[in-house]
Amino acid sequence: MAALVTIRRCATLQEALVCKGFLEANGIHAIVENYYHASNDWLLIPGLGGACVAVPSNDVETAHALIRKSAQDGADLLEQEFGAYETPHRYGVLALWYMILHQFQVALFLWVCFFYVLLKFLDAVVPSHWFISKAPTIERDWIPEVSAGSWNPISMSGWNIEGFLFVIVIILVFVADRLITPGTDTKDEAP
Repeated sequence: MAALVTIRRCATLQEALVCKGFLEANGIHAIVENYYHASNDWLLIPGLGGACVAVPSNDVETAHALIRKSAQDGADLLEQEFGAYETPHRYGVLALWYMILHQFQVALFLWVCFFYVLLKFLDAVVPSHWFISKAPTIERDWIPEVSAGSWNPISMSGWNIEGFLFVIVIILVFVADRLITPGTDTKDEAP
């Protein structure tokens, strides 16, 4: 029985399994050392010295030659199988800057500034009485006026245009949801 010799240390378990499968497809028995440790907890791979591929000592030279040959001829074989290499699409610098700004929460700040300027512009263009709620008959200064009308729209009439449009939008959203994904009747399966 021949001793095992490590011929390759891979950074990931997937790379080690591809190497093992390649060697076994060419008739060389190979194993991935510490496979179960690496598959259960991938954080152990650096501590194990990488995912190691080992072969019997009498097949070491053959395995090295096979890996070298496949590394040299690999690009040509891939081109024959899948066609010429296409350079990947390069994303613009704007997308990169947006990702960086988003990571540091600067993009959110810029969006808030944009919507603030938009609201200021709308305030200058749209008549202000569309957005001013009617004061309730009962003084409740400590309650902010953020409802879709008066603080109690059932007992007090007088919806403003903002609340009316809000209700229309909510109704349209629910109708669109029902049209896009119709509900199915569910039966109670309790005994």
